[in-house]
Amino acid sequence: MPQYPLLPTPFDNVKTATSEKQLSTELEIFKYLESFANPTAPDQESQSIDSVKLSSSSHISYLYSKLFNLPDRWIQLDTSRTWIMYWVLGALSMLDVKIKPEERDRAIETILSFQHPDGGFSGSPGPGHLAHLAATYACICCLAILLEDAEQDVVNNTWSKVDIKKLYDWMLSLKVSDGSFAVQHEGEIDVRGCYGALAVAAMLNLLTPELVRDLPQYLVNCQTHEGGMAATSISNHTDQTPPAYSGNHTGAPVGEAHGGYTSCALASYFLLQGYPSLPNTHKFDVEACLRWAAQAQASPIEGGGFRGRTNKLVDGCYIWWCGGLLPLLEAMLMSDTSREEFPDLCDRQALQEYVLLASQEPTTKESKGGLRDKPGMAPDMYHTHYILSGLSVGQHKPRYSAKEIRNITETFQLPVFSKCALGNNESESEASKRMEGIYSRILGWEFDPKAKLVVGPPENEIGRVNPVLNVKHSAVKQIMDYFYHQTR
Repeated sequence: MPQYPLLPTPFDNVKTATSEKQLSTELEIFKYLESFANPTAPDQESQSIDSVKLSSSSHISYLYSKLFNLPDRWIQLDTSRTWIMYWVLGALSMLDVKIKPEERDRAIETILSFQHPDGGFSGSPGPGHLAHLAATYACICCLAILLEDAEQDVVNNTWSKVDIKKLYDWMLSLKVSDGSFAVQHEGEIDVRGCYGALAVAAMLNLLTPELVRDLPQYLVNCQTHEGGMAATSISNHTDQTPPAYSGNHTGAPVGEAHGGYTSCALASYFLLQGYPSLPNTHKFDVEACLRWAAQAQASPIEGGGFRGRTNKLVDGCYIWWCGGLLPLLEAMLMSDTSREEFPDLCDRQALQEYVLLASQEPTTKESKGGLRDKPGMAPDMYHTHYILSGLSVGQHKPRYSAKEIRNITETFQLPVFSKCALGNNESESEASKRMEGIYSRILGWEFDPKAKLVVGPPENEIGRVNPVLNVKHSAVKQIMDYFYHQTR
């Protein structure tokens, strides 16, 4: 454990409800850190973090218990069934669990039942549910995870049941005139919808010029004075009929910078930098965003986790939402400065210690697995998934690699254009260049064993997650090879 003093946050003797909650949280976390810190007195024993295990077997049991058999009270989360499956399947894949073929087939059947007759996927197959971009993202990610090691006939049969044309037309119908997306018809407009549309379109090779029109400027407008991104900007409106022109919209962010919104907005912006035909005139302040994300890592007495907003409590899920931003920001700065490599942009040791000591309950007969926001909170599927995602980034330090991009460029095969979505005025040559750019933007990551840092015993190492899509990198490659017709 790093040799830092575990000092409480100073408040200059000014007490507020916020400061009291902060101090009580620090005291609760301190209970789990104390025996691993440096001894402050000769008679105090200090344990070694090197012996602390990630309780993978307990976490796997916890996740499996949520995959097929949920208590009746969970009926209130009926519209979140797609997300429950994504959190569980994504976490299991990061823990290198291969579910049985019969379980895989049942899960695929369930996901396909969420498909809406007008295109896209809803949160539940029940009557009256609208297709939603967030649910669609979750479903496509689930299929990518489930089909990674499936037989080719299972892969072909599954994707033949997804109406790709209707899905594309439905996403295009959600496009707003300032470049953003509504999450559903007559739904809210924010960066979650933008990310959901881009991520799905990128995986399925549907990212046409019509889908990305004016989107970079909308995303730039969402950056706040803090450096992070707000949910949306005031330039958008509810007119969902694409205009006959492509305007230069200006606007300002609505609300404060938030880890979840910043993750969606930055991943979207990063992905679009691989789009060859978009003008590169947008003024996104990468360094300000890096400063904000790096400063989201909490102090030693808070365990070195991350918080999602300024002056908020530390929360394990932001290990992904904020910590997971750092590989993207590093890649964007590398393209600006031509630097070969960066030092660690966060304390990766402390990040992992938070997971092992604060997000995971001590191993006892009573502990049931799963990861939690912070001590005192119950574990849940959401936090288990995103904490593992952040842990993966902290362990493997993915790096956007010129070598990987060059390898992709040299071996990229021409797609079968008759099976691809082309823009209205897009030539096959332009489409091929676009597809190659998006493919390499998502898959051009290097996981250098020399950069790996695993806190605790070696068996604490988990799978490698793709920093853009938050799906295991190998599963992302499989789905993109399928839709981009790459057979190597």
